[in-house]
Amino acid sequence: MEFYGMGSIFNGSYSAKLYMLPGCEASVSYRLFRNFETCIQWGVYRALEVSRGHSEKFACLVVEHHVQKGNLLEENQKGYRSWSGLIKDVWKTLSDVPMDPETENIEENWFIFPAGTNREAIWYWFDEQYPDGVAALMGV
Repeated sequence: MEFYGMGSIFNGSYSAKLYMLPGCEASVSYRLFRNFETCIQWGVYRALEVSRGHSEKFACLVVEHHVQKGNLLEENQKGYRSWSGLIKDVWKTLSDVPMDPETENIEENWFIFPAGTNREAIWYWFDEQYPDGVAALMGV
């Protein structure tokens, strides 16, 4: 599994801190990114990587945005304590990915899926990861 993120991903003003339950290879991971969407995607990728695919070992992901305004540093924070909430927000970022209408393949690398991945393969992954299945994510 490879992480693609969204656009330029590192050294930005967004930070992601991932906390895993004890017994995982790394209980805390930290990275800087250029946008919120990439932070949450990285959180899912890293959680699956360090837990060897066992999402139940996920504890928490905290995303912070740091903005310098004059002499003040403003911070905004969003935390995820549930795997389903995190997966739901990654699902929302899929709507921004260009897709070929004839083949239904994505046209650029996105999240953990390389360009050319079929929409149904992506849906299948979400169906496995989201407790209520991909139909619930679609609002069906």
